[in-house]
Amino acid sequence: MLLTSSDGASVELRPTRYQYTAAPSEPGDWDANWLEIHGRVRTEAGESWKFDDPCLTTWEAREIGDWLRAAADGRVPVIEAPTEDSEELLTFTEPDLGFSVGAREGDSLVVRVHLSLESVADRPGAGEEAPYDFYGYSVPLRVGREELLAAAQAWDEDNRPFPER
Repeated sequence: MLLTSSDGASVELRPTRYQYTAAPSEPGDWDANWLEIHGRVRTEAGESWKFDDPCLTTWEAREIGDWLRAAADGRVPVIEAPTEDSEELLTFTEPDLGFSVGAREGDSLVVRVHLSLESVADRPGAGEEAPYDFYGYSVPLRVGREELLAAAQAWDEDNRPFPER
């Protein structure tokens, strides 16, 4: 999935493998369901970096497609200054990724991709913020409704090879 903002910023996220190749010991086994996520980030200012981190479970990964569709349909509230306790902020077990809507204007939205810990470790200037400022760094992306729906479909397709085990 690739989200590209009208200002040139972009975030690409893609599951690449299960963290552990071993078969699950029982259905729904957490260890068997961690996915390695590859990310490429580019800010409006032109900074760019990559990360690879097992930061989503298979069931958490499915939530992203649902959230993107809900945001496109106007069912995700706008929050101006999200904190890690904001109910409107989509978060996961590992606090490397998060999503929120920062603005909505007609058919255009500002979707924030919040990044922390391993997902920003290789960012130029990393280490300047507090190490546990969960979701404190974000990349705002101005995108259209149709782009969000296309991203949701791409994300679902990227996740198809990684069903819950």
